[in-house]
Amino acid sequence: METAKALQVFDYLVIAGYFAILLGTALYFSRRMSLSTDFFTAGGNIPWWLAGISFFMASHSALSFVMYGELAYKYGITGVAIFQTTIVGLILAGIYVAKRWRRSRTMTPVQFLEKRYSLAIRQSLAWTGFPVRIVDDALKIFSTAIFLYVGMKLSILSLPMAIGIAGGIMIIYAVLGGQLGVMITDFLQFVIKMVIVLFIFVFTFTKLAAIGFGWEQLPEGFLNPLSGSYRTFNYFAFIILMIVSLNSGWALVQKYNCVATEKEAQKVAWLVAVLNFVSPIIFFLPPMLARVLLPDLQDTKYAYAELAFTVLPTGMMGMLVAGMFASTLSTMGSEFNVLAGILTNDLYKRLFKPQATEKELVRAGRITTIIVGGLIIVIAVLLSILRGFNIFDIMLKAFGALLPATALPILAGFFWKRITARGALTGLIAGAISGV
Repeated sequence: METAKALQVFDYLVIAGYFAILLGTALYFSRRMSLSTDFFTAGGNIPWWLAGISFFMASHSALSFVMYGELAYKYGITGVAIFQTTIVGLILAGIYVAKRWRRSRTMTPVQFLEKRYSLAIRQSLAWTGFPVRIVDDALKIFSTAIFLYVGMKLSILSLPMAIGIAGGIMIIYAVLGGQLGVMITDFLQFVIKMVIVLFIFVFTFTKLAAIGFGWEQLPEGFLNPLSGSYRTFNYFAFIILMIVSLNSGWALVQKYNCVATEKEAQKVAWLVAVLNFVSPIIFFLPPMLARVLLPDLQDTKYAYAELAFTVLPTGMMGMLVAGMFASTLSTMGSEFNVLAGILTNDLYKRLFKPQATEKELVRAGRITTIIVGGLIIVIAVLLSILRGFNIFDIMLKAFGALLPATALPILAGFFWKRITARGALTGLIAGAISGV
């Protein structure tokens, strides 16, 4: 059986160079932010294609490679097919939802709730939605740390330590750059990630060709998307969950408010739909085929990382770690930014300092980013010791508990004028109780 290689000196130099460029870019933009609108919505004039790439990067992270890679390794083409169901939610966004988010012209998504319903609904939805976002973000940092942990192979490095390192870097990145820095660096990180996953795709098939691989060597049912534990109902439930998530996720819909017009907001959704259809084929066929190259993995959540460190040569392994950080930094930069925006605008400004200056709001945004990041790191460490669930199931349970309850009042407010603040609050409370 093939074994994963450890990072070498040249790999560490590649990783160091990547972080120098990334943090340098974020620092550059940090000196050009004087308004809170710059920090939270990038001034509202970002090109649609850049906002689309930023949305794509923010919508999945290293968590996607760990989570769907584990599904692909265990159940085959299911890992690709489940990911591709996300295009249903993006098609609906392109037709109906994106333009409405842009029309709302709010600095953070929860500000829409006050305009549509009331301050009480805004505060209720903001704080109820926080636990979902915190757990989701913790899973993403945890997944990124897996690549660092598997690649370094150091006896002194534990998985919790790798989580702390990964989380600390992400906090610094989000604090420095704001939404504008996040979007600009997203394009660089998009290029890095796509280059490295294409190399993994090519090297995997090259190694398989060298051993005379045939598709019949895969386990029975591996090319059937309804094999394994996931049936038609599971797909249907996941499609509904993704419709809600992709059209109400705080860090995602904020991208629609960063472009100039409603038509450009729709283009953002269409671009992401195309990327989400094509990318899982490149991303998750390799871990599916890892069942031939690495048939005896003890911990399947390491499937993508173990395969990548097996097929990649020295130097490119460093690019892999950089690529996974690139994927997650894009997501976490957006997540930290929008969560900090809620704490800054809904807690600090609303309750403690209504007359705060723009400079004070930017400073408060950075402080709350550090607080949010620290909490997420703690939750990620706790998740790392959880046993008995695969990553996909943990994500579904966390999202299924509170996401529909917190998201449906937002989406309903776009389409049904007769829904009142009282009705939205009743739905939130009933949904949260039943979900938990």
